[in-house]
Amino acid sequence: MKLINEAIDQSHFPEAGPVHINIPFREPLYNTTDEHVEGRVIEEKQEDLSLTKKQVGVFADHWNQSQKVLILAGQMGRNDALNHLLVELSERDNVVVLTETTSNLQGDKFIDCIDNVVSTIDKNEATGFQPDLLITIGGQIVSKMIKKFLRESKVPAHWHISPSGEEMDTYFCLTETIGMKPENFFGLILPQTKLNTSQFAEVWQQKLQLVRNKRTLYLKTIPFSDLQVFDVLLKEIPANSTLHLGNSTPVRYSQLFGQLSGFDYRSNRGVSGIDGQISTAAGAAFASKETNTIITGDLGFFYDSNALMNHHLTPNLKIIVINNGGGGIFRFLDGPASTPQMEKYFVAEHSWKAEKIAEAFGVHYLKAENLDQLKEVLPEFHTNNFTSPALLEIFTPAKINAQVLKDYFLYLKSN
Repeated sequence: MKLINEAIDQSHFPEAGPVHINIPFREPLYNTTDEHVEGRVIEEKQEDLSLTKKQVGVFADHWNQSQKVLILAGQMGRNDALNHLLVELSERDNVVVLTETTSNLQGDKFIDCIDNVVSTIDKNEATGFQPDLLITIGGQIVSKMIKKFLRESKVPAHWHISPSGEEMDTYFCLTETIGMKPENFFGLILPQTKLNTSQFAEVWQQKLQLVRNKRTLYLKTIPFSDLQVFDVLLKEIPANSTLHLGNSTPVRYSQLFGQLSGFDYRSNRGVSGIDGQISTAAGAAFASKETNTIITGDLGFFYDSNALMNHHLTPNLKIIVINNGGGGIFRFLDGPASTPQMEKYFVAEHSWKAEKIAEAFGVHYLKAENLDQLKEVLPEFHTNNFTSPALLEIFTPAKINAQVLKDYFLYLKSN
């Protein structure tokens, strides 16, 4: 029982997360016993780290000497207190806040579509975008572009703020690990920071507005493809939904459209595998009353389709399978795309469909093969009239998808 107490404590502090317990069973396994088992509840009082007045002063002094402060938020749950503080900080000339959809943070001045912006930063102007103080919060970052940009920037100072005190040196420039909640840290330091005059926020905001305008124009010109499908889906998913983003393509496409209000974004990141995506969404739907929608690729769905083999599926589970005939992300990446083994071994090209799987487990099935069909079927898919989960399979052209995405980034860079 002591072990169970420890496991429960670890699941809550310093950072909430799952804990796995192995319980050995001895033969015989098939009968019950009258043996009485007792246990004691051991309550552990744990508090977040606090900084001394002197320590706060040291951090504040460093902050005040920085003309370019970049706050980068990784994956995290919704946090209203932190969100409020970051909004206040984002109003400052020398502060830029970068977020991803899985950060679950919203602010008018947040840079919420990182790849769109970073992909257009020319080497000649890179210095204006490079921070002299990098502060990271939250978990994993999806964007490979920002990782590459910051590693090449050789940032002089990097503070990582995490309740666990984990030394997350993703950008090879870590100088401080601060073991406390980000909202507590910013709450302490904010009153002692000064309003510095700087062009840092302005250059990021100008670039953000430029790419937003270009994104709007480009989306009007493209054929039916993964990119167009995401544009439509993200506009039609009902507000107050939990949106699960599958690895690897769905979570990356979502970053191109920024943070949309009304969604609670979830994704199985970490090692970025496709394992358990449908299972996670099904469990979340069972445990909540809100609509839980998962957008997954075809391989991610087929790999975890046995998640539907249970008696606890609920009608608030909505599954969107974007079927482009394999692991479409590998058609976009330069390495795999240049090898003759791409389709067979990287993409794992196939002609499978989800219809019979849905039928086997009593899941309502819908499909779309073009833009008109998609727009026609979405209202029915999002209705709450079903007594079972619903699955929408969208078939997109495999060869066109990668070219549309490559052309998108080229268009963003164009004058």
